[in-house]
Amino acid sequence: MVKKQYKTLDLSYEMPSTTRVPYTLKDGTVVPSVTEVLSIIGSPDGLINWAVSLEKKNINWKHQRNHYADIGTTTHTFAERYLKTNKVSKMEDFGDDIKIISKAPILAFLAWMKDHTIVPHATEYRMVSEKHRTGGTADLIAYVDSSFEVIDFKTGAQSAKNKMQVAAYAMLARENGMKVTNARLVYFHRKYGIDGNPQFREDIIEEKELDRWFELFKAAKSIYKKIDSRRKKTALVSSNTSSIPLKVLTEEMSESMKTVFCITHFFNPVRYMRLLELVITDLNDRDK
Repeated sequence: MVKKQYKTLDLSYEMPSTTRVPYTLKDGTVVPSVTEVLSIIGSPDGLINWAVSLEKKNINWKHQRNHYADIGTTTHTFAERYLKTNKVSKMEDFGDDIKIISKAPILAFLAWMKDHTIVPHATEYRMVSEKHRTGGTADLIAYVDSSFEVIDFKTGAQSAKNKMQVAAYAMLARENGMKVTNARLVYFHRKYGIDGNPQFREDIIEEKELDRWFELFKAAKSIYKKIDSRRKKTALVSSNTSSIPLKVLTEEMSESMKTVFCITHFFNPVRYMRLLELVITDLNDRDK
């Protein structure tokens, strides 16, 4: 168990410890996850403004973000255990406080289950694409009212990036031998509705739309190749991602691109914290 403490939120609770396992190809090469690839796109302006508004209230935005992530982890774990056993888990390895805080999205999950006929095929299913050199874990692969689908659970806001993510999972599932037809995002709200009932929303990506959303995902993955083909030879190129290792980012780059590429990590909120971290490798041309 790990004690989570967020002083600016006046919150503390216990969660089980987790270990991140990288996605690898058959030859052992580490590849980025679907979510890491999509982090290249960056955050919408709304999220940046949200972070700034919290800082103005003396609330550490990272504390709030991580707390919301803890709610998501608790809800996902509950859903996984329920889908495997068809029983409500007591979740003894989670602190009582985080279970109480996560009650609304957990009840929303149960309401979603009641609203459909769900026949699980696999939960927390890890997949790797040798063709597209990326990996991902589907929350659920199941028959939903007779439609064989990849389902991803969310406790945050709806977004186009989420559609790219679940479409990529559907393509990974197909490459791994699963003939899924649709992809589905289910959003479990962290707060109860006006009527006091739990809330959920769904985004269904039908088979005819999957290719379009997956093409957008591939565009995000290949963006550096496009930059390389159009950049001036003297131009420096950087990414502000903080989640993808530099070695992974540069894996498919040309040798000349690797000499001018780095990570520039701005500390948020940028307008208040004038700090910049540079991440480089031995391949960088330091004379530039």
